[in-house]
Amino acid sequence: MADSSTLTVSLRPSLKDKAGKPDLSAGIRRMLEQYGSFRKITEQGLRDATIEAESAMETDNIDHDSSKPEQDKGTVEYLHAKKGEMIQSLEHAWHSAAVALDFVSIIHSKREPKFGETSMSQAAKDMIPLGSLDYDKWPVYEPSKKKLALERKVTEGGKIVAMASAADNLLRAANRLHQDVKREATYWEHVLSIQENDWTVFRNPQYKKQLAVQTAALEAGPQFIQRGKVILQPDSEGTITLKHQTATKPKMIQVRIRQPFGIAGISTGFSIPVDGDLSLEDQLKQSQTSLAEEELFHEMTVECRSLSSLGIDFVDDSIVVPISSIESGPPEEILIDLVTQEQSMRPVDSTLYNDMAEGIALSLRLLLANYHRRILRRRTSVPPPIGQPRPEIKSQILRTLMQHLSHIRATKKLSDSLARLTTVVTNAGLPINFGLIDPAPKPEAESLIRIPLDRQEAKYSLQLASASLLSDKSSKKTYAIEIHAITSVSGQPFGTEYRIRLPTSITSLVFPQAHGAAYELRINDLHDLILSVGEYLCLDIVHNILAVAHTKWATNGSDCWLELHRGDRSPVNIAVRFMNRDVRDWTLVGDHLELEVCRTGDNSLLAEPQESDFDTPVDKVNWGMGVEGGKTTLVETVGGWIEETEAKENKDS
Repeated sequence: MADSSTLTVSLRPSLKDKAGKPDLSAGIRRMLEQYGSFRKITEQGLRDATIEAESAMETDNIDHDSSKPEQDKGTVEYLHAKKGEMIQSLEHAWHSAAVALDFVSIIHSKREPKFGETSMSQAAKDMIPLGSLDYDKWPVYEPSKKKLALERKVTEGGKIVAMASAADNLLRAANRLHQDVKREATYWEHVLSIQENDWTVFRNPQYKKQLAVQTAALEAGPQFIQRGKVILQPDSEGTITLKHQTATKPKMIQVRIRQPFGIAGISTGFSIPVDGDLSLEDQLKQSQTSLAEEELFHEMTVECRSLSSLGIDFVDDSIVVPISSIESGPPEEILIDLVTQEQSMRPVDSTLYNDMAEGIALSLRLLLANYHRRILRRRTSVPPPIGQPRPEIKSQILRTLMQHLSHIRATKKLSDSLARLTTVVTNAGLPINFGLIDPAPKPEAESLIRIPLDRQEAKYSLQLASASLLSDKSSKKTYAIEIHAITSVSGQPFGTEYRIRLPTSITSLVFPQAHGAAYELRINDLHDLILSVGEYLCLDIVHNILAVAHTKWATNGSDCWLELHRGDRSPVNIAVRFMNRDVRDWTLVGDHLELEVCRTGDNSLLAEPQESDFDTPVDKVNWGMGVEGGKTTLVETVGGWIEETEAKENKDS
């Protein structure tokens, strides 16, 4: 190797292609090094790159030429600078050639160590041992036409197989996509059909990818709201199946009416078809109905614990509500059960009691809906001030049921008793009637719902006989008794309270301290009420009819008789009273009620008449429930007695 201190430079022109064209292979190699692959090479891209390179070269030449003014060319400094640049380029080329010579020498040292060692530099000898690199020679054979044809066929076959496999994959993907689209379309079609029927569809809080429907009321208890969440689970075809939180059989409320001789009536409830015959909408409705029935039974079970003092009990999985047996009224006990369709009992032959049981079951469901409505009203109302608790809402289902049945029983007894009284008085020839006063209509629907939960009321008006017989219509007195029956189970004691509003024509006789104004009495017992009404009817007949027609006969305060004073002798008395033919007392019940008018005679030596005097009267006439042909009226009978008595007194005097 030449000494590094001397450098021989040959100033010969560079070799160029004879045709003056660039080498194609060098251009291809340069493009591969620059772009990496023929896929990224385009004609337009090469044209743009060539234009950019030429413009960059012109810019460099302009910058290089502009850096040296024209007057500096040819000077000594200019020549020294160019010489330095040339020597630097030559040194770089010389070092590259030396490295290439060392590489070839190391490879050659494997075969001929002495010859390879001779051409190696000392630095290469110190760093790399001789024979570290070697090379192999492979003979290059020209492939035959048969082999080329076989390779071409193999290549074409591989392409065909690859394309067929790709086509199969695309077909399978298309079929899978078609099935997915069909499944999604079926799924969302069912979801939309659920939403169109006013069901609320939402994401499952536990698993966001699932949709769910709430079948329980938002005002229900927490356990029922959780159970009411139904998951919409699609199958392989997209058809939705309902996945319940707790899989139980559908249940329903069944009401039985039990009398001493056995079951008198059973509610039918609702039919539960087989699950396979139900549509998606019917399954949701069935789930909603069953959950509401279970919630209703749960609320009644909790409530019956606080109503044990009223006789309500829970026996053998049944809620027992005691109801007193009356004529044409509710039976003795109502049994409420929660049963499945297999456990439900068939209705009995009694249509009346079956309808009654069905009505009670429907009333219980309506009361549960009203309980939810009250909770909704509290939830949506303006909250109370801070520190003041919200009012607690409790279910009053059984309490309201007992109140309603007790009110029906009380008003039925009251109506029957008033009907007997009016029938007897009408048969005696006195016009009298009674009727139910319709309450004034309430403007708000909420008030109509709230009234039965607090108490139930019924108003009756009993028109007195004197109202139509008196000729003086200008009088300011009233002639109608108003009876107000109020039933409530919230107060103590439990039962019905009766309020009697007496007219001014009776108040002036019984309660003089009222100064002729209307007066109201409160009575808790129906028997006492009927006794009082009967006494007031007798007072009206004696004081407002008979005494007005016969002014010579006097009346004594609030007594129900007329008397004719005869000096030293005992007076003659004519009394009007209600009697019971079976029981000789003032018990005004049964079908043997009678209105009796009687007259005492000279056998009474007492100055004041007593009740015992009327037990053995001289004359008496009775008018009962039935109409007796040819019998005179009460006014005619008393008028005949008075004429007879007055004629006898005139003769004696």
